[in-house]
Amino acid sequence: GYDASTTRIVVILDAPQPKPKFPASTDSLIDLLANVNTLNAQYQLALLHLNRSEYNLGSNVLSNIPSIFTLTAYELTTHQNMVDYYDWLVAIKQNQGNILYPDSTQQQQLWDIAAADSSGAGIYARNLLVAMGATTYSEPIVLPDIYKSTRAMEDYDKLLHTDSPNFLKLFPNPTKDYVILEYKLETDVLANISINDINGITIKAIETKGQQDQITLITSDWKPGIYIANLKISGKIVESIKFTIVK
Repeated sequence: GYDASTTRIVVILDAPQPKPKFPASTDSLIDLLANVNTLNAQYQLALLHLNRSEYNLGSNVLSNIPSIFTLTAYELTTHQNMVDYYDWLVAIKQNQGNILYPDSTQQQQLWDIAAADSSGAGIYARNLLVAMGATTYSEPIVLPDIYKSTRAMEDYDKLLHTDSPNFLKLFPNPTKDYVILEYKLETDVLANISINDINGITIKAIETKGQQDQITLITSDWKPGIYIANLKISGKIVESIKFTIVK
C-alpha cells in the first residue's frame, strides 16, 4: 500500500545537499599572511601556495619581496637562496618526485642552497639533507670560557668524547619561571655549579654542599634564550647541560 511517510523520507534523502560555504583553513591563513608586512610572513605565504600547488602565486609573492621591502645585502643573498629553494621544490613536485629521494643533480643543488646561508632556506635544505641521510648534524655547545688555554681545550675535547658521568640533572627543560638543579657526586669533593648565558657570561655561581642536593633557581626575571649549567670539580668542568628559558 501507499505509505506517505516513507515517500517523504525518500524524497528528503534523495534531495541534493547544499555544499558547505566555509572557506578552507588554508584560505584563512593565506588571507592572514598576505596582510602581515614581514619577510617571514611572505616566505610562509609563498610556501603555503606551493603546498596548494599554486606555483605561480607563490613565485609572484617571492618576486614582489624586493620591491616591498628594503633589503640589506645579506637579506638579498638569503632572499635569492629562498627563491632557489622554492624553484627546487617546484621542480620536484611538478615531476612527481619525492623531496627525500632527489637525483644526484637535485641533491647537489640542495647542497649548494644549504651552503649559501645559515638561515632560512639554508636551514630547510640542511634539514632535508639530514632527513634523507645525506649528512648528520650535531648542535654545538658554546662555552667560551672553556677556551682560555690549550690544556682546557684538550680537557673539554676529552669530555665530549666520553660518556656523560650523570652527576648533574636539570629540569624542567625548557623552562619559564624556575629550574631545578640536582647533583649527586661520587665523593664529598669541592665542587660548584655555574650558569652561563650563550655569550659565556656567568649568571649564577653556586657552591655545592655535601655529595647530593637539589637547588631551585628562580628564572622568571631572566632573559629568554639558551643557558649552560656547568658542574666543576676542583676547578675542572666535568659535565655541562644546555637548557632554554622561554617566555
